[in-house]
This record gives sequence, C-alpha cells and structure tokens, in this order.
Amino acid sequence: MIDTQFFSEECIDDVVALVHKCGLSTSSEYLRTHLLLNPSLSVSDRFPAGIVIYEEDKCIAFQGLVFRRLFFKEKAVWGCEGSVLAIDKAYSYAVGELIENIMKPYGESIYYGNTCIPQTVRLLKVAGMRSLGPRSCEVISFFVLRWGDFLRVLLKKQGVEMPSLVRATANIVGYVLNAGFYQRLRSKTKAEKRTHFDAEDFDQFWRDYLHGSDGVATSRTSAELKWLFEEGLLSGRFVLLVRKIEEHIVGYVVLKQHRAETGFRWMVADWIALNNDSDVLHDLLLDARRFAAITGAFCLEITGFPMRIQPTVRSCFPFVRKALGNTFAYKLFDDLLREALLETPDKGWFWGPMDGDRCVN
Repeated sequence: MIDTQFFSEECIDDVVALVHKCGLSTSSEYLRTHLLLNPSLSVSDRFPAGIVIYEEDKCIAFQGLVFRRLFFKEKAVWGCEGSVLAIDKAYSYAVGELIENIMKPYGESIYYGNTCIPQTVRLLKVAGMRSLGPRSCEVISFFVLRWGDFLRVLLKKQGVEMPSLVRATANIVGYVLNAGFYQRLRSKTKAEKRTHFDAEDFDQFWRDYLHGSDGVATSRTSAELKWLFEEGLLSGRFVLLVRKIEEHIVGYVVLKQHRAETGFRWMVADWIALNNDSDVLHDLLLDARRFAAITGAFCLEITGFPMRIQPTVRSCFPFVRKALGNTFAYKLFDDLLREALLETPDKGWFWGPMDGDRCVN
C-alpha cells in the first residue's frame, strides 16, 4: 500500500537513509535547516517542506520542496524549487507515477529545479519540465587564480601526478599571464566585506531593488539571506562582499567554497545590484577575484544569470567550459510569469544559483 505524506521531523531519519541508499549526500541537519526552517513556511502554512512516499513501512521516494517568494516588478508570486530528490532504484519501473505523486502543485506559479546532477535533470524531465534556462545555464565561466594548482587538478583527473617543481613554475608563469586580464573598477562605490546580513541594511537594499525592478527576481529579505548563508558565513564556507554608496548597500556578491583533495575553488552563489547596474556588478566580480586570489584557491567560477549581463561576466571570467547540461528546468502555471520569463527574461534578475538550491548545495 502506497502512503504519501508531508515531510516532517518524524520521518527525517528515513529520508536520510533513502538519500544515502541512492548514492547522494545529505544530512538530517541540512534537511532540517534548508527545508523545515524555510522562513517562507512561516508566511504561508499551505506549503509542505517536502513529499515522502512509503510502501508499507519502507520509504521509497522523497522530494524536498523549498517554497520561495518571487517578485514580478513589485508583485509577489510563489515559486517552488525542487531540492533533494531520491527514488529507490527498486521502484524505477514506477518512476513516472512516483514523480507525479511527488510533484503535485500547491498553488505556486512556477516549479523549478537548478541542479548539476544529470540523474536529477532526467527525473525532472520525466515530470514534464521541458522548459530550460538560457544558454548561460549551460556553461561555467571561470578565472584561474593559480595556474599550477589548476593544471594539477586537471592532470589528477587523468591519473597523472604533476611534479611539485613544475607546479610551482606554472604558478609563477600564471601570475604574469593573469596580469593580461587586469580590469579597472567602473563604479563610484566602496567595497566592504561583511560577516552577517544586517536586517536594516539588507531589507532596505531589497526594498530599493524592488522599487527599480522591471522583471522577475527571487525574494532576498535579510531573513531569507540569513537562512541560506549565515551559518556558512560563520564557518567560512561562504563569504559576503558588498558595494556601498555612502552607507547604503547598492550590491553584493556571495561566494561559496568547494573543497577537494586536490585543492579548493570558489563559486558565485549570489550576485545582485540595484537596477541590475552592470558597473556595480562588474566591480563585485573583481572584488570576488581579488578575495579568492588571497585565499590560495585555484579558481573562481560562475554559472547562470541573465544573458544580457554575460558580457560583464566574460570580461571578468574569460575562460568557459561546458556544464554537464542545462542546469535549469522549470514548469510554469502562471501566464503572467510565462510572459516575463519567456518573452522578456533579461528585464529581471533570474537564472542564477540563488534561484534553486545550487547556492547552498
């Protein structure tokens, strides 16, 4: 007998066991923080934090759901992003039926997923999510900070060890090479590193952003930013850099650290400026480059964001590699949002890691 229920604290251990059985990583703390403590659930009680499917007493499928407010200009609509998705391989013959049960709409205007996991993308397509993000979601732009370490990582993937002397020499040559990618600051703003999301400053920034917005953007109140990033800021996994005019924030960038045995890299987790100002956005990326360079990371990456801002991305991140596929898949239930995203997508500020849980994974 199949039993479908909302995700809760009572079934968290069953879900963690299922996710691990499917070869994916998660933890009870991650699911609790990212799903059950979602501040949007305090705004509306009609949304579940996830769907769990049992057969008898066995957990066979799970979909984490993160309901988020999106704003079209200054009008709020609800979006639902798919988070952790796991289906017991023994039930793969019924994957279509299971996905249909998991992804029933709950009044949202858009259901979407933003993931680099090909298996999840295939399941999203099974669920009827045929619409994909722009071409910016198909590539990863990057800036190499330490060429010797970067080449060592590439060779390591091929099973080749790079001699330490060769790596050191490549790092030195890389400093000279990177001098050719020097960029001047463009905005008359001041850079600052922050350690937390001050409610007064960031709520004012978000109000100012909405007032000048002419498209779709995911809500970024201080409460939502704290939920996503504050714990990581305290641990050093995330870094927050802002641009200010006098004492007012006009833009910020959040960097996320990825560590591996061969070294570590940074990725842009969120990046936004008032009026989508390209000069401020440009300077924020330069701030990110400078910060990442002094940490010893081998590279800094960015993916997604509107197509119209890609020239700014390319000026600061000159190298490009293909992602495993288009990371963004979505299904629309709202004609107003359909027009905004399909016909005038560059008016807003969507398609980034913040729009989906790539910013925290």
